[in-house]
Amino acid sequence: MIRGDSSLEMAAITVDALADLLRNCREGVKVVDCRREEELAGGKIRGAIVLRGQQSLDELVAGTVASASVAGTSASVVVFYCLAGSAESTKCAARFVRQVRSKREGTGPEGKVLEGGAFAFIKQHHADPLLVEDFNNDK
Repeated sequence: MIRGDSSLEMAAITVDALADLLRNCREGVKVVDCRREEELAGGKIRGAIVLRGQQSLDELVAGTVASASVAGTSASVVVFYCLAGSAESTKCAARFVRQVRSKREGTGPEGKVLEGGAFAFIKQHHADPLLVEDFNNDK
């Protein structure tokens, strides 16, 4: 567990576990990229939502809450990642989970943080176009 703030712990997910989820049940998984603009070069996890500030987080929360009202369309796991699995993705994940649960009477998708972040995932899976997009070996 990774502490997101004083009241919420976030579960970690390994690179291999996320790759398996994305290969086998992508519809139930939402991936959120919390990296800063200058950290985006080199690729990203395929299909990841690039988060830019509080407004983007609010939009992600609103979309998650809205999709939950349509049976079977909401992600059951939301994985957050930053460059190297630092505090930024943990803070984003904790804010997301707290906001969704406040709007859905304490329920919502499971929030997880990718161990090792984008660096570890892309390093291991850069050659798999089902898992990584926009890969640039020069970055």
